[in-house]
Amino acid sequence: MGRVTIVGGGIAGISVALAMLRDGWTVTLCEQAPAFAASGAGLTIAPSARAGLRFLGLEAAFEQKAEMSFPPVILDWASGAAMAPPDIDHRHLGQTRRLLRSDLHALLVDALPRDGSCQMRFGARVVDVDEGDRAVAAILADGSRIESDLLLGADGIKSRVRRYVIGDETPRFTGYVAWRFMLPAEIAVPLLRGRAVTITCGADATLTCYTIGKGRLVNCVAIVRSEGWGEEGWSIPGDPAELAAHFATAHPDARAIVAAAAEGALFTWALFDRAPARGWTRGRVALLGDAVHPVLPFLGLGAGLAIEDAVILARSLSAYPRADAFRRYETGRAPRAALIQRMSADQGDAFARIGVERTVGTAPFFDRSLFDYDPSTVPL
Repeated sequence: MGRVTIVGGGIAGISVALAMLRDGWTVTLCEQAPAFAASGAGLTIAPSARAGLRFLGLEAAFEQKAEMSFPPVILDWASGAAMAPPDIDHRHLGQTRRLLRSDLHALLVDALPRDGSCQMRFGARVVDVDEGDRAVAAILADGSRIESDLLLGADGIKSRVRRYVIGDETPRFTGYVAWRFMLPAEIAVPLLRGRAVTITCGADATLTCYTIGKGRLVNCVAIVRSEGWGEEGWSIPGDPAELAAHFATAHPDARAIVAAAAEGALFTWALFDRAPARGWTRGRVALLGDAVHPVLPFLGLGAGLAIEDAVILARSLSAYPRADAFRRYETGRAPRAALIQRMSADQGDAFARIGVERTVGTAPFFDRSLFDYDPSTVPL
């Protein structure tokens, strides 16, 4: 095979590293942080992403960490009453799993080989790409170069590799700000009233809560509309009073959950997106994950899409010469990614509509076609 440099040590980067290592590539994985650290909170892993983890040989380890998911109960903003769900097929949700992001990341990291075929470079911030006829180089902030046969950009929505492939453009603020916090089960589970997953829907805010960590915790994500935002990042401390103000008119259980956020770690981040990209690859360079298709969190499919990308890209490179492989990877993945980008945004609008109309209609959340996809077997 050859040498590949992967930029980004998150779920996308490590997934594609594992997929490439299966085929005999020598991998250099560049992570700008000084070390791996737990980040984020809960994740939803759809059947398609589970199939990707099976392809990577991680199904058994994943199932030990994960837990069952259940159809969400949609709650009325003011009363907290459960709304009647549409008459739909929920079987795909029975195949969906939940787990802590840190648990999935640790599972992927632990699967990396220790035989020298994968070199980790921490504190390696890639700022540019230099491509020649026979190789491509990642240029680090300190001026050093890492040369390889291929370079894969898995460096998130603010990707520097994307600038080389697509051009310099600024992510668009969507008008949503998210808040995340986790509560001990003994505090939050009684407020869920025997439900595993609840979504409180208002015109300008939603609150999603679900049990996680094998029942020890409840993961909570509030998403509110906002006219402006000045900071970026996943771990910006949030003001509990500001969050509480967004839910001042919500039902008592939602207010109690939000109030409990003041007792622990509360983080906030703005939701940015990009239009569906044209041109996922250039020469010896390819993009995957949020670097090419950032997805709003309303469907919970962002991490799973990155795993799917990793499997399809590695399968393509295993079966075809590089130029043909890249073409098949992009033409195979771009329509699905664009669909999920659009439907995730549509789901945010659907939640707002539920909050206004106080009735649950059909929405992307219940579209089974999103989940009937297997990256390990889909034709290339």
